[in-house]
Amino acid sequence: MDGSLVANGGYQRVIAANTGGVVNAIAGWSTSLVVTVAAGSHTFAVRRWVNLAGAVNATVSGNNTSPNQGALNVIVLKL
Repeated sequence: MDGSLVANGGYQRVIAANTGGVVNAIAGWSTSLVVTVAAGSHTFAVRRWVNLAGAVNATVSGNNTSPNQGALNVIVLKL
């Protein structure tokens, strides 16, 4: 959020192992986080981190023609 990691949660570990000849392993995932922010503009991002020696890449979402296209939902509650 706003270029920094959130302090309390907001993380999820997903394992999509490419083993036994399986190529392009797909693992569905979802996560949620509730944060309180000050008034004004804020930036939120979903990122992936690959922690494997020799890993090539990991895709978090498909494009607009893919059934694996992701969505980021933000609900604003004004108090």
